[in-house]
Amino acid sequence: MYPAHPSLCVRGIRGNRCREYITCRREGGKGGNRDQTLESLHMYVLLEQDTMRAEVFRRAESGWLYERIENGSLRLPCANLEVALSDIYSRLE
Repeated sequence: MYPAHPSLCVRGIRGNRCREYITCRREGGKGGNRDQTLESLHMYVLLEQDTMRAEVFRRAESGWLYERIENGSLRLPCANLEVALSDIYSRLE
């Protein structure tokens, strides 16, 4: 269940589903995410389950901007938070 006006959505997802989602978003398909139609949403993050990787979508005036992060930190300005990917994935074997 969502709060009334979420500004950030973070989801864990398996690699193949993540690729399908990103391909669909880039091609303008509807298989992406309904959540991104929420006006309050500023950032959508997909964290791959088996690989240290974050797929990040940030809302901009021109639409959604995409960024892949494989090392370093994940900046979440809407939550006033920055966290190292290595901390998120510290239990990944």
